[in-house]
Amino acid sequence: MTAALFAGCSSSPKVESALELAQKSPHLAAIPAETPYAFASIEPMPLGDMMDMMKKIGPQLDKVTDDFLAQNTSANSSTGERFLAAYLEEFRGKYNREGLESLGFSMNPRVAAYGIGWLPAFRYEVGDAVAFQAMVDRIEKKSGITGTDAKIGDFAYRAYAVDNGVVAMAMQGKEVIFGFTPTETAEIYLPYLLGAQKPTDNLLQSKALHNLVKKYDYKPYFLGFVDVERVVQMMVAPQPGLNEDIASRLEPNRTLDYSPACQSEIRGIASSYPRMVAGYDEWSKDGFSMRAGIEMTNGMGTKLAATHSSIPAASTAYSKDAMASFGLGVDMGKFVEFISNEAANIRNTPYQCDKLADLNESAEQIGGALMMASGMVSDIKGINAILKNVDVGGQADQPQAPDGAYGASVTDNFSGALVVSATDTSSLLNTLKMLVPDIASLVIKSDGVAVQVPAMPSLGLPPGNYFVAMTPTQIGLSAGQTAADDATELAKAAPGATPWISLRYSPALLMSALGSATGEFDDLSGLFLGPIAVDVVPNESGVFFNYRQSFSE
Repeated sequence: MTAALFAGCSSSPKVESALELAQKSPHLAAIPAETPYAFASIEPMPLGDMMDMMKKIGPQLDKVTDDFLAQNTSANSSTGERFLAAYLEEFRGKYNREGLESLGFSMNPRVAAYGIGWLPAFRYEVGDAVAFQAMVDRIEKKSGITGTDAKIGDFAYRAYAVDNGVVAMAMQGKEVIFGFTPTETAEIYLPYLLGAQKPTDNLLQSKALHNLVKKYDYKPYFLGFVDVERVVQMMVAPQPGLNEDIASRLEPNRTLDYSPACQSEIRGIASSYPRMVAGYDEWSKDGFSMRAGIEMTNGMGTKLAATHSSIPAASTAYSKDAMASFGLGVDMGKFVEFISNEAANIRNTPYQCDKLADLNESAEQIGGALMMASGMVSDIKGINAILKNVDVGGQADQPQAPDGAYGASVTDNFSGALVVSATDTSSLLNTLKMLVPDIASLVIKSDGVAVQVPAMPSLGLPPGNYFVAMTPTQIGLSAGQTAADDATELAKAAPGATPWISLRYSPALLMSALGSATGEFDDLSGLFLGPIAVDVVPNESGVFFNYRQSFSE
């Protein structure tokens, strides 16, 4: 009685059975745990907001469709062109939530893209299976491509012959499944694709994706990995199992000539960089952000993080309002030392595998190259290249040259800047004067006062309004109508917290600049033209790329 009472009051969570888990997430239960790559949703993707915003770009996409159809619906069109034309025609006027749902698409799907061995497979949860199948039937009819209905056990699918293989598509409940296999592997691949053959261990049981969410705080909408260790294993020392069954059918006569030393050393390198991972941080009506990275178990990420400094002038209004900028927040002295140490480690303990001989040779060459480069770059603490404005269609009205041609100038149609921070800017300037004779006589004081820079024909730089200003630790070089003031501001800008490497650009502004020359993009506005930011950040887990896409308003 007491035991039963305690059991009834227990707060322990219910443990779901393998069958319950598989029914809850069939797309994950279908993925072999030994897959070399997998990207999937744990929870439904919130695509609704994005699809609503697609209304803005819909008219332009419809125009692209009309242009394509006008050129690719003749009797001479290839099979691929006819298929694409029929596919695009289905979406005309339907680049919005209502239109896409009418075709059967879900605004909150669960999706999966993964490998059955090397071969790709895809699963997508639709909103209306009947409407989706009807769309497929219409595309078949319009394109003249007819699939063959087939079954493996109780699992029906439609097969489309493609070269020396088959594209298979199946509807199972509200999930559409499709993939490609060469003829040689169809006997093994298709049962796993369709579910007639269940993987011994699957990705749902292994919780590989769930563990990524825990480790990297990814959102569960879409995330995944490329298993570098497993890929290398498949290449140099394959093990019995599904991956080898597929590989041996794809290349029955392949020769694996990796010596024991090569197997050990190559696998050792792979174990230091075990996976490439990616996942979302945010998905909203304003945009999305995601992180992708290379995992490192050898401390390389920590060593690279130790070279981090600051991107100069990154927080200034000049930089933030720019069309594009590229920043390097790297202490080059420390980075050169890091590369030198890694090369020395290889020289001291060279690889014995003949297939890694290039790494040994590179380590030897790096030593000498870095000794030459060290004196030129070791003082640099950070670099920021900024494109403020450009008009590629503009023609500056400069005095005519002796041959009658107008002289090119950046004064009217270009403005931008280069900012460099350094331990000692005077020493760096002297080095630059030796490399660029055009500025050898230029006198710049470390007081932040801007000085005009002469033309530099040795660099192929056209005449323009160039100014440079310098403080003891920073140099600002600017071009454009307000170059003197800009150079002073940038040279005096205080450092701030920045990533290791940063890329910022505005597709809308760049398209506008191109449009002034070509006229093709003048009216283009849409979902993916908002500002984009890419940061590279090394840390104890590896090196990661943070991507932020803002949606257009």
